[in-house]
Amino acid sequence: MMVAGVLLLPLALSAMALSQKVNSPLLVMLIAIYALRWMPIAMFGFYGIDQFFSDIFYLPLHAILAANPFSAIPQAGWFNVGIYTLIGIMAWFTSIKFSRTVS
Repeated sequence: MMVAGVLLLPLALSAMALSQKVNSPLLVMLIAIYALRWMPIAMFGFYGIDQFFSDIFYLPLHAILAANPFSAIPQAGWFNVGIYTLIGIMAWFTSIKFSRTVS
């Protein structure tokens, strides 16, 4: 369960950064992810972003259900996990920046 919590951390950090600017961050994230998944497919026939989100959202579930929770990371792909981690770090810095500007 701890591994699944760590794997959900970038998503939680993104929600925390969005919550400082909008009233409903989960709804904004849901709409943005839906648009990011389907727009490249509809416009260009490119399934890479859809595959990225599918792999990333499957990470915590795989970590909970698998015999070895750490096998979820190589199965999702190191490149996808690296981008996901980078998104989490950027969300963390953005959240810190936004929290300093709120008075």
